[in-house]
Amino acid sequence: MRAEQGLSGPVLQIAGEPENPLLLNRKEWSIEMKATTRAILFCLATSSSFAVAQSPTPSLPTAASATQGQDINPVQSSRWNQWRGPLGTGVAPGAKPPVEWSSTKNIRWKTELPGKGHSSPVLWDDHVFVTAAIPIGPKLSPHMSGRPGEHDNLPIDSNYQFVVIAVDRRDGAILWKTVVREEVPLEAGHMTASLASASPVTDGEFVFAHFGAQGVYCLNLKGEVVWERHLGPMHTKHGHGHGASPALYGESLIVNWDHEDGSFLVVLDKRTGKNRWRKERQEDTSWSSPIVIERADSKGVV
Repeated sequence: MRAEQGLSGPVLQIAGEPENPLLLNRKEWSIEMKATTRAILFCLATSSSFAVAQSPTPSLPTAASATQGQDINPVQSSRWNQWRGPLGTGVAPGAKPPVEWSSTKNIRWKTELPGKGHSSPVLWDDHVFVTAAIPIGPKLSPHMSGRPGEHDNLPIDSNYQFVVIAVDRRDGAILWKTVVREEVPLEAGHMTASLASASPVTDGEFVFAHFGAQGVYCLNLKGEVVWERHLGPMHTKHGHGHGASPALYGESLIVNWDHEDGSFLVVLDKRTGKNRWRKERQEDTSWSSPIVIERADSKGVV
């Protein structure tokens, strides 16, 4: 991984793994990340762009498909539809990704993206969905969130657009970019994080994006907002920001809202955004993404 000069500033390029990954310490990594001002979406030159090497499917209990009841085959590399893939395990059975690449080798296309987002791309057939937070307008007087124990955080110094972007898997063309919200956030998050860290999830009919205190959104595949929910302010531990991705199971969207001021797990109707149920929790901030586990006689959220 290295910083490389681009058309309008330094960009982050992936040039293969370091000889010893342990040598890539936090300080070196954070310096490179701070120098990064542009985001690039890469498509590798393979029929299975978003995949990992073949691995046995785990035995029960297993993570349920995010699209239970939908027409999805975990072997289909064209449908990496949620955080950690269709099995929820990070495994893509049958995938044959390239084992080496650089900025020029085994790259099918590269597309420059606006803003910053640490969310993972999700894929449904020819649609790749990503999220980002884009600073806009003049810089504001910088201030910190004031959260207890705050450290290594970015200052709050900008108004942001929170966006969902659809990219064409075949050629990298941006199909649409929808601004779902514009505001000054209450927290700017840790210096190594972003304001768009939760990965979207899709079932091929809708795509769902979670921006923490900036809202949960459902869009159709044309980029039109179907519904939105604002679940309140989110006061994360040390003001480090949110990061738990939502999970989709059948007609339900599952959102982990663990923070420092009234945690809960909520299940929303994917078509309307209305509560199906909500469970208060005595928990501090959690950045873990919920998964649905299926057993022979029951199903549960972990």
